[in-house]
Amino acid sequence: MTHLAEITPHGLITYWLLSERTDRPTLVALAERLSLPMPPTREPATALRSALYSLHEDSRHLVRPLSERGMFALVEETVVEHGTGPALDYVMLLRASVDNQSGALTIELSPEADPDTSNQIRAAYAAECQGLPVASVAVWLCTILSKLHAVSLRDAGGVYWLPPDAEERWTQVVAGVEAAPTRGLGSRIYLLRTTLTASAVVAVHDALAREITTEAKRIQADIAGGRLKQRALEHRREQSAALVEKARHYEQILGQSLEGLRKLAETAAVQQAASGLAVLALPM
Repeated sequence: MTHLAEITPHGLITYWLLSERTDRPTLVALAERLSLPMPPTREPATALRSALYSLHEDSRHLVRPLSERGMFALVEETVVEHGTGPALDYVMLLRASVDNQSGALTIELSPEADPDTSNQIRAAYAAECQGLPVASVAVWLCTILSKLHAVSLRDAGGVYWLPPDAEERWTQVVAGVEAAPTRGLGSRIYLLRTTLTASAVVAVHDALAREITTEAKRIQADIAGGRLKQRALEHRREQSAALVEKARHYEQILGQSLEGLRKLAETAAVQQAASGLAVLALPM
């Protein structure tokens, strides 16, 4: 259920508490229906490691990576008695690996392992592949908010202000995420309507200024390094254009000139264009 404070609408403040795991197929369907960026995929090796941890959370079982990427050992720790006193002994119960391209899972059990362990791991692995952790869902939501011209009210993120024209689209996203199957408590995305008082305008303006200044300087530094290839320069061009568009958008929302921020964003765009021409002029 979305929690929405009933105040005169002039924008939204949004933040969230996300479930431990959220069903990725549901989020994919939501993204397709609303023409949103796709949620991230889960790397098979990461899903396998999480599956092993989920099945053996006690302190006497250890999940250890092996030398090959995507291969793990499950080790059981026991206390044994020696002549000099108690000591620790370790037995490898199984070795599990996954192909990061195909997702194919291989499990080798030792004689000491429970024969049903293999089936348990496969079921847990399948569930982990379908479920996105909190960090992945948060990154996806931030990507959507960026597309909707939201600004972060905190340097560390987590609390965002959305302009009025983004409200309908964001509430559709909220409804879809909150309805998605989860592990543990369901996700909650909170919406607080705001009025653009003088102090609210200052807060939004300052957040926007921090964002555009930081991003423009980062783009300029990347370009000044002179190591970006054409594809990377194209990505910087898109980022620069998005900053310029965002500054113009907020001039209309806040009802004030943002010429300084606009020029900073435009400078990054011009610098990118010049670097792009220089790259194209290089001999093949």
